[in-house]
Amino acid sequence: KQESDSGELRTKIGYRETTLHFALGEYAKVVETGLETLRQIGESTSHQSPITSHLYYLIGQSQMQLNQVDAAAEAFQQAIGVATDGATMPEIKPFSHFYLGQIHERRGQTDQAIVEYQVVLSTTAASPNDPKAKEIRTEAARHLARIYENGEMDNQANLQSSKSANEPVEGESTNKPPSAINRNPQSAITFEVIDTGSSISPEAQT
Repeated sequence: KQESDSGELRTKIGYRETTLHFALGEYAKVVETGLETLRQIGESTSHQSPITSHLYYLIGQSQMQLNQVDAAAEAFQQAIGVATDGATMPEIKPFSHFYLGQIHERRGQTDQAIVEYQVVLSTTAASPNDPKAKEIRTEAARHLARIYENGEMDNQANLQSSKSANEPVEGESTNKPPSAINRNPQSAITFEVIDTGSSISPEAQT
């Protein structure tokens, strides 16, 4: 019993330190302290602890800021996987899906990004008056609109390019193939950290 109490105390301290580092923008320390705290949680308590999902979420946000994109994607997936359906920080799931959408956008994986943003819209639909749900829903809708707009622009550019390429030009062959449109999907994407603005009381894990 004494050993268990000691482990829970270390977990509470680790969680508080992690949230403090995040509030101060010390992202490398968030990752270091958060991962160590998760290791302690794995040894002493349930992996379904609400603290567990929040730690993965904070680690994912921090890794995005450190440009550790692959690790961030894994952290957000873990946050979604262990997030409980109770009242404790229900925003973790939609926020994590939003950041996964951003990561897919950065990679140029627009189909996957659309899926993630649509999940955000569907999971927040039941809470239209919740400020956090409204904020992330608005951001997801904005990103979806940008993806659709860019896709429409690409279609129009390709059509115009094809039309121009098929027009005969004096001194040139009329068999010239359409020009390729090279767009860099990463050029307009910057990661946006939207803090949930809350933390979990360490007592919530017990």
